[in-house]
Formats: sequence, structure tokens, C-alpha cells
Amino acid sequence: MLFLRNLNLATRSALGFGLIGGLVLVLGLFALSMIQRRRRANARRKRRTGEAGEWAT
Repeated sequence: MLFLRNLNLATRSALGFGLIGGLVLVLGLFALSMIQRRRRANARRKRRTGEAGEWAT
């Protein structure tokens, strides 16, 4: 971690924000994949049980 001390403030800030941005991107993609998985599981369950859609009357 001592190599960070040799970098100027702008470079350290860019690396920090880039790291945070990368983490946000990875977590967002993970969340989207979990949402898709959940939707597919719900669709399979509804087909299996014959359940109507949420808004059906």
C-alpha cells in the first residue's frame, strides 16, 4: 500500500472512485441476475400450480 503514497492526489482519487464505481457495477449486475432468476422461478411456480397473474380478476 505504500505505492499509493507515491501517487498524486488526482490519481489516488481516480483509483478510489474507479474502485467504488466498479463495485457498484458488479453488485448491480449481480442484483439484476438475482431478480431474473427469481422471476423465472415465480413463472415456473405459477405454471406448475395454475395460478393466475397478480392483476387477474
